[in-house]
Amino acid sequence: MGSCSFRGIDESSFQVDISGSQDDKLLHLSTVIPSLEDTLESVMLSNLVYSLRSCDPDDLPNEDDYYNDVVWPSYLTCQSYHKKKDGTEVAVVYSHQKKYVAIVYAGTDSIPDTWIDTEVLLVPFGPKDVPIVPQTNYTKPIRVHSGFNKQVFGEDLFSNLLQEVKDLLFWHPFYRLFVTGHSLGASNSILTAVAMANEFPRRQILSINVAAPKCGNEAFRTYANSLDNVALWRLVNLNDIVPRLPNLPYYMHPGHTVQLDKKGAKLYYLHYGNQTLGYAGVPCLWGDRAYLNPVTASMHHMIKHYVHYLREMSSVDPETFYVHDFLRTNEIHSIELDDEEDYDGFLGAHDEMQVLHS
Repeated sequence: MGSCSFRGIDESSFQVDISGSQDDKLLHLSTVIPSLEDTLESVMLSNLVYSLRSCDPDDLPNEDDYYNDVVWPSYLTCQSYHKKKDGTEVAVVYSHQKKYVAIVYAGTDSIPDTWIDTEVLLVPFGPKDVPIVPQTNYTKPIRVHSGFNKQVFGEDLFSNLLQEVKDLLFWHPFYRLFVTGHSLGASNSILTAVAMANEFPRRQILSINVAAPKCGNEAFRTYANSLDNVALWRLVNLNDIVPRLPNLPYYMHPGHTVQLDKKGAKLYYLHYGNQTLGYAGVPCLWGDRAYLNPVTASMHHMIKHYVHYLREMSSVDPETFYVHDFLRTNEIHSIELDDEEDYDGFLGAHDEMQVLHS
């Protein structure tokens, strides 16, 4: 099981240097909480991409397709769909109505993805032999999950996505740029968002991702959090086991954690908190919760439960089931008691018997 998480670390103790006042250095990452609408849109896209096999209009999921429980929105256009030999699937979509361009990764739905998931070695961030962040710029080596890095940058995938996004934003310069995904696709979306932030230094990039496993070491986390033009928000449903993986001490989470619990949603600043700002990190046993009942924790990972939470709970009672502010350090003790409750009853027997579609 994982070790106890920090209540609120002093971010300035290892933060890379950026210009501005001390407060600016600590609050440089976007702390503007994404709207519920944007969060719902990102989760919808992350669910929708599972049903995508091409951008041909005849292949898009529709209400007449018996095997699909999603329908392609009329306001959404599919620009491209990529499927690599290793099983990586990603689409570039855009909406004139909602004025965004989005890169959307699918998660674990094939055997090659399972192989990638076992490649937990850390490697330099970026294309092979051409790291995005030269080591000479930083004291500690910036390293990321070898499998995720290969999925994003192998076979020139990132280069192709970058060109497609550049072309779309050339014609629609005021559109926002989203990067999202579920499960392993969520970690791919984080790497892609950080890489895109380097390519578009003057453009804000929003990555609301779903059930992301840890994707890099502390130096990568520090680097990703230092970029003031990318905002990383990671949704975690109940005891979902995947965000607790890899269960290795040298892997860490970048970005903020949005914890979706039975009694309400909670928001943890940069996951580990910050003592200087008075923001709490995730509770001590956050990393261990999933191991109390791994079967149920695996069920919590299903994308449909994230969709249900946002549509049926957050949308109905946003004051309770959506986030509005970061949890403070003086609030954490009362919250931790709620976190110890038994979640086994949240899913019905029917859900327990279903095949995990992650």
